[in-house]
Amino acid sequence: MSSSPKLRTPTLLFLAASLVGSAGGMATCRALAAKAEPKARDAKPEIGSPAAEKKETVTAALKMDKNPAVFAPGEPIALHIALKYTGEKPKVGFVEVNRFWTFLFTPAGGGIPRKAMLTMNRTSKPRVPGGGPNPPLAPLPLENGKEASRTFVLNQTGDGQNAWWYEFADARQVPKEQKKQPLAQLPPGKYTLTATHKVSFRGNPDNWYDPVTTNAVQIEITAKP
Repeated sequence: MSSSPKLRTPTLLFLAASLVGSAGGMATCRALAAKAEPKARDAKPEIGSPAAEKKETVTAALKMDKNPAVFAPGEPIALHIALKYTGEKPKVGFVEVNRFWTFLFTPAGGGIPRKAMLTMNRTSKPRVPGGGPNPPLAPLPLENGKEASRTFVLNQTGDGQNAWWYEFADARQVPKEQKKQPLAQLPPGKYTLTATHKVSFRGNPDNWYDPVTTNAVQIEITAKP
């Protein structure tokens, strides 16, 4: 046997007023109904609800080591990323390897962006990306309102213990007649540089895993003399 639907307080009041048939009674019922149900804007979220919880955020500010950021062919590109965390519970952020950072170089005036990829070379000969281990980064503590920083040096030699290579971000956009292999050096020109940290897994809840993207900065690679 199904139970009858529960009637809200205002409904009961209006039904009573209609039975009485009094205009004054109807006005009284409206006043009582207004007091019976507080306005939505005055309602407080329940403890534990999404509205009651403060959102955790991380912002990333990219700054170049050189000003102006003009680099000669083959000159290392040094940069700093300042990370600022907002949240009540401290976390450990960016416990990973360098390969989870993507440095995107977008040519000024149009062109196919290139991204920097890190490898480790076991010999003095340059090696293209794919298969080598990446040096780990130390855990980065994140506390509310405080900044923590990462420093990167993107070399342009294609050789050495830590070698960065510059490949097209989307090989599908590259014309067939153009070489798609990664380059040890960025071609000369002006670029807009951004850095993004992104992982495809989740683990320790005390770690930070959400994607973070920095502001854009302008850099230039000069032509060979």
